[in-house]
Amino acid sequence: MLWFNAAPLIVAGLPWCQSLQSEETWSSSGIAVDVKHWVLRHYLWVALILLLSTVATVVLLRPTDWKWLPIMGIPFTFLITVQKQKTEELSLFKQLFTEFNHRYDGLNAKLNAIPNEPMEKEIEGDERNLLFDYFNLCGEEYLFYEQGYIYPQVWKAWYNGMKIFRRNPRVKNFWDKELKNDSYYGLSFSDLLEDNYQAGENTTSNAAVQRPQYEEDDTNNDERRAA
Repeated sequence: MLWFNAAPLIVAGLPWCQSLQSEETWSSSGIAVDVKHWVLRHYLWVALILLLSTVATVVLLRPTDWKWLPIMGIPFTFLITVQKQKTEELSLFKQLFTEFNHRYDGLNAKLNAIPNEPMEKEIEGDERNLLFDYFNLCGEEYLFYEQGYIYPQVWKAWYNGMKIFRRNPRVKNFWDKELKNDSYYGLSFSDLLEDNYQAGENTTSNAAVQRPQYEEDDTNNDERRAA
């Protein structure tokens, strides 16, 4: 929608907008996603501000005819439109979330066995195909996050899981080669620019990477990461 596309330009410089950004350096599209979800979560307050602004405008200008009457409908149009969009996007998010977690569950056991392999072993065969499936999954998750259909909190949890998996040098080196081909919808990692991996660091942990589990809340439909 046009007002969502314009929102980052209006609010990007405001102090509260900075709190929406994570520790990573986000692109303008990342800021747009954060702003969009902020508006969807607080749309009632935004509608109230629009209503008060509209009333104040009419009172100050004191129009003498009824041509100004339609302007009073702006807050209500905004409210109905955002409610509809929030319901539709929540439904899509739940579908995507369920599908991505289902696909990840099918890969999880085999993925967590990879760090046990010798560091000098070449990645090939079934292991290679397994990693391609995982990389494609991560790329699709990033694509839908960039489009605004995955909540930032959920994407951050998934992204942190990817970074944990990349602690294994075999996986990281293989993944970096694939990312250079730009085959995963723009997905990238900061350690591609500055590799601060310390030699000798223990990277063969068998701990499974956790993914957030969706819980629908009656008040604000927050998504939480499983303990």
